Amino acid sequence: MSDVTTSAYRIQHLLGEENYPTWAVKLTDILTDQGLIDYAAAILAWERKDRQALSQIRLRVSDDPLVYITDATTSSSAWRTLADMYQPKGFISIV
Repeated sequence: MSDVTTSAYRIQHLLGEENYPTWAVKLTDILTDQGLIDYAAAILAWERKDRQALSQIRLRVSDDPLVYITDATTSSSAWRTLADMYQPKGFISIV
């Protein structure tokens, strides 16, 4: 597998159908983080801010949890999904 480092980003090259979903999410997040997403997709100002927040969340998870938030369209939905999956529940989590 070949990787390319762009700034602080490591992303596997697009190989084909097998890695397109993960590649597309990561590249979209990098474009958003670099302020270039407006060139790739026409979005409104509030969407840009939410997209930046969503990108920051997705850029900071490994590939395993990323599959659960790949289809998230808002930062709030990604956050809730991860919280539901990983936040400890019940009394034990408080102790």
